Amino acid sequence: DRGVICTLDNPVYLTCVEGKTAHCLDRSARPCTITFNPTEYHFKLVLLRNNYDKMLHIIRTSTLLGQSIIAYLQQKGFLEV
Repeated sequence: DRGVICTLDNPVYLTCVEGKTAHCLDRSARPCTITFNPTEYHFKLVLLRNNYDKMLHIIRTSTLLGQSIIAYLQQKGFLEV
């Protein structure tokens, strides 16, 4: 799957992701870090790995919108969830 993690004012070049932090280089090759909410990509990863217990935990404890989760599950063919 692919998508936007967050929108930025200036382009950066991703070098590494650790937890909630993305390490990048700006256009001048200066290192920078960006903190973001990893809930959505974590949800998609546990779904892809068929880890339904973790997926249900994320749904119950996160701020992901219910309708968007349902639509994503239907779109990807996880109707049994």
